[in-house]
Amino acid sequence: MHTTPPSGSQNVVTTPPAAKAYHCGTLTYTKMGLFVLFAWLLWWMYSKQQMFAFKWYGLAVVPLCLSGVLLWSLVKQKLRRDIVAAKDGAPLRNGIPHHGMLIVLGSKFLLAFGIWVCQVLVAATLNMEGGAIVFGVANALTNFLLIGTVYLMCRIERGFSVTVNESYTPFENASV
Repeated sequence: MHTTPPSGSQNVVTTPPAAKAYHCGTLTYTKMGLFVLFAWLLWWMYSKQQMFAFKWYGLAVVPLCLSGVLLWSLVKQKLRRDIVAAKDGAPLRNGIPHHGMLIVLGSKFLLAFGIWVCQVLVAATLNMEGGAIVFGVANALTNFLLIGTVYLMCRIERGFSVTVNESYTPFENASV
């Protein structure tokens, strides 16, 4: 989060001291939470004697989900690089999608994640180990599709916005 001084003062952008620590802490806790969730889910399956689901989660679902996290990290890094380039006035390699798209897709990630955990817990409780595996693979594939959508939106927006803080007035050139 950046704050700008009121007009009339020097044009200096400052960052609150806690912003960087907050960002790093949030990122660390999110990644740690994911690993803790996977470990707990595997332990829970093992303790419920769901060995078929335990085996396939360990061999396929968890690696798929972790590769999705890696792919998202790469897309996010490219998006942040373009935001920095736009702030500096440099040409972008990809575009910067509208923040509304990122909000909608982020909400979808969050909701799909919660639904996936509930589906797996219910399927394993009802001794539907195959269903738990299908839900896990489907969630991983859905995440890949969402990540691909963000990347596609970045590619579609390429060349349209070269600055981040541009002011746009829609009726500036309108004739009455």
